[in-house]
Amino acid sequence: MRIVLCDDDHTCCKKYTWLLRKIKEEHALDFSIEVCNNGKQLLFLSEDLLSSDIILLDIMMPERDGIATAKRLRETGIDCKIIFLTSLADKMLEAFDVLAYHYIIKDSVTKEKFEEIILRAVKQSEEESGEQLIFTYRNKNCIVELKDISYLEVQNHKVFIFYKQESFEIYDTLTNLEARFSKHGFIRIHKSFMVSLSQVAKLSSTSCLLRSGVILPIGRSYSKSAKEALKIWSVEAL
Repeated sequence: MRIVLCDDDHTCCKKYTWLLRKIKEEHALDFSIEVCNNGKQLLFLSEDLLSSDIILLDIMMPERDGIATAKRLRETGIDCKIIFLTSLADKMLEAFDVLAYHYIIKDSVTKEKFEEIILRAVKQSEEESGEQLIFTYRNKNCIVELKDISYLEVQNHKVFIFYKQESFEIYDTLTNLEARFSKHGFIRIHKSFMVSLSQVAKLSSTSCLLRSGVILPIGRSYSKSAKEALKIWSVEAL
């Protein structure tokens, strides 16, 4: 998780960066802090933003103000939490038009209240977020929740990710992805296939039937370990 602070006031950036670090250390939270000095920088950074990230956004900034920046973020599908951190008290309605999570007035908020808002936002982001895969598809960054992936298949040095009713391709190896996905309920069933245990309807010695009706082959060397993994997962899921 990242908390991105966007403000053209360097003094303000230093102050709130210090407060965020203090909150992080005192509550043993796991997030990084990044700083942008204008809306243009934030929009450039937004290509890598996840829904679990949090933005602290000033409104009065040169070239593109915070409201316009937030509108652009929403237009491009960025759904992370936006907390306006501003000295203006009369932009609240506009802020909530872009689905702001909170609206903080710099000169009025106490350190205790700021900490309360940040802690609540971090907790909700952690609860709402699942593990996500970010990859480039047709020159565009795509974000997929791992829980929505049913299986992966390697073909001609590409990995095809079957996600809901779609499939995407990335340049990677199944071995690399297995190291990351295995802790989230994915198992290797074949040299060319990896499946999500939550999507498995039935396993035999030679095939894997998914809940979607798709039938995948099981490699001889993977059959025993796949059955054991499904048995353990089924017990843990009860």
